[in-house]
This record gives sequence, structure tokens and C-alpha cells, in this order.
Amino acid sequence: MPPEPPKDLSYEIDSTGKVNIKWALGEDEDLLGYHVYFTNNKRHYLHNVSHTVLQDTVFRDTFDLQSLTETGYYKVTALDFNYNVSEFSEWLEVIKPDIVPPSAPIITNHESFEDGITDKLL
Repeated sequence: MPPEPPKDLSYEIDSTGKVNIKWALGEDEDLLGYHVYFTNNKRHYLHNVSHTVLQDTVFRDTFDLQSLTETGYYKVTALDFNYNVSEFSEWLEVIKPDIVPPSAPIITNHESFEDGITDKLL
């Protein structure tokens, strides 16, 4: 029998993109550890980002804050000593800090009229 899926996932993220993922310790007696999975979109493939069996209930990751993707999604599985794998945990949506400034407007010429303004973009 596989262990129960991890529960109570939460996160903290700082302004540099370092994120700490946490979950509750499983109650299974033969619990070996956990695997953490990530994707940028819930419809995309989940990638194992932990690479090894984690003995702890905390995982540290880093986001690229220069991308326009606003969120990332994590799921966690538990493994027992027979390498039976649990179902996935619920989704954990991580919201990135918004540090990418908007692009500057590029208006080179404009004319004002009674009914509006026209402009010429580069």
C-alpha cells in the first residue's frame, strides 16, 4: 500500500525568487521520503525537481523572475521503503513577485485634433 499523499502545502517566496515549499509530515510508519514536481502550467508535464528522495518536509527552489510567467505550480508525492508512490498532493500555486517593469511607450510624433489624438509608433 502506498503512503498517503502529502497535505497542507504552503510556500514563502522572497524578492529574489527563492521559494521554500513546505508540507505536513506524513503519518505512515514506513515513510521513506518525498519527491517534488513543478510546472509553469497545470496542463503541462510535471517535472521532478527534487531529483532524489527528500527526507525533509521542506524544499527550496528558485524562480526566474525575469520571465513573464506569473505563477508556478508544485505537487509532492510520498514514497515508502518499498518505493510505493502515493498519489499527487493537491496543487500548490506559487505567485511570483512582479518585478518586470512595463515597457516604455514609443511615441515619436503626435497630433492633437478636436476629436482626438493621432500618434505614430516606431
